[in-house]
Amino acid sequence: MSEPIVITVNPPDVVDVTVEPPPVVEVEISTGVPVPGPAGPGLAATVAAGETLSGHRAVALHSDRRAYYASNDQPTDATRQIWITLGAAIEGTDVQIQPLGIIVEPSWNWDDGPIFLGTSGVLTQVPPVQPAFLMQVAQPNGPTSLIFNPRTPIVL
Repeated sequence: MSEPIVITVNPPDVVDVTVEPPPVVEVEISTGVPVPGPAGPGLAATVAAGETLSGHRAVALHSDRRAYYASNDQPTDATRQIWITLGAAIEGTDVQIQPLGIIVEPSWNWDDGPIFLGTSGVLTQVPPVQPAFLMQVAQPNGPTSLIFNPRTPIVL
């Protein structure tokens, strides 16, 4: 077995690597914070909040590399990677965000069915009316748990 190749990237940069034959690859996010549990280690990142943020809301990183609420009424958010906050933060302070995985929040009460991005980072099971785009961001994993995995947006 060959030695693993380690690639360090700074979110939201994207790196494509092609090597023949495919090696074992470990990816480290340089701003990442290991997160134990089903989501896996290294998936959370710590970034500055571009505005005051609540916990467990959808955010997108803007060109200043700060997190702002993602919103289905903002056409530019359809082209950004959507993350979920793991806690609240005041503007300018650090916030942990995660791009995918199982998230548990005791105050949630999800029904069966898709979870969509609403306005101002709100997660909703009611399909938004007249959004700029429609995006499923999660699927319930129980009443107080979801699998966060944003899908390709449908621009309307």
